[in-house]
Amino acid sequence: MDERYYLYALTWADCPQEGFGPGVDPRFPAELIRCGRLAALTSRVGWDDRDLAKLQEGSADPAWVSKVAVRHHEVVETLARHWSVLPMRLGTLFRSRSSLIAKLAPCEAKAAEFLRRLEDRQEWAAKLYVAAASETIATERTVGRAERAPPFVAANSSGGARSARPTLPYRNPSPRGGDGAEYLAAQVERARRRRQSEAVIRRAIVTVEARLQRMADSWQRLAPLPTALTHRADKMVWNGALLLASSAIAAFQTACGQLGSELAPEGLLLEVTGPWPPYHFAPSLEPPQTVHQRT
Repeated sequence: MDERYYLYALTWADCPQEGFGPGVDPRFPAELIRCGRLAALTSRVGWDDRDLAKLQEGSADPAWVSKVAVRHHEVVETLARHWSVLPMRLGTLFRSRSSLIAKLAPCEAKAAEFLRRLEDRQEWAAKLYVAAASETIATERTVGRAERAPPFVAANSSGGARSARPTLPYRNPSPRGGDGAEYLAAQVERARRRRQSEAVIRRAIVTVEARLQRMADSWQRLAPLPTALTHRADKMVWNGALLLASSAIAAFQTACGQLGSELAPEGLLLEVTGPWPPYHFAPSLEPPQTVHQRT
């Protein structure tokens, strides 16, 4: 079984070779390999070719990938507590120590420039949720008994009844509107409340971004995560990453506390986590693709 090298992050070459614990393959420790001005935080892995291919293709067993991802982050975070880091994406693998060094040599200048600019800056995450309790209350207010169309049972020629089937609201036979009119009114009210809720969320996002991004050296709006990944009933409606200098963190946390208090009456929750390694701000070390045009 060949031993490959798994790359977690890059840092400065004068970083001490201290204990980073086991790597993603627990049989091998995480260690530093120095290359010019940089050091690569790496570890050997003894996975076979099929494991490697599945990891890189995203087709590996989710439980196994989750364990790899958790350990990947733990190793990177251990380094990031005291040193500037350029984190690598999950599953960055090399066939040998020499191939890893050969890959990093052309990227040294770009990686060093990022580490120099990063200095003491850290990534923080801010997420905006619609509280599950708020959604439930809104639903209870707008989805009442009248909103569900009653089944319509039509009589046949023999006086019996045909199979019950739901009637569309506009086909309700009641001359005075009856439940059909109530259903339509409830639908209109539900649409109005939905538009109102969406407007509140849009205003909240504008407010959060305007107040927080001015404190950050860089920021990114990310895709909201589905509930299957957040493992919570609240619905995420905004997701942001911010790169903050250490001198701005106290003001950032104060602003987040104030925003949270302002948004809570609207049924919105602002969650802030950090610090994180700068995952969303690290540059790609892949060379740009050359585009060939026909003449």
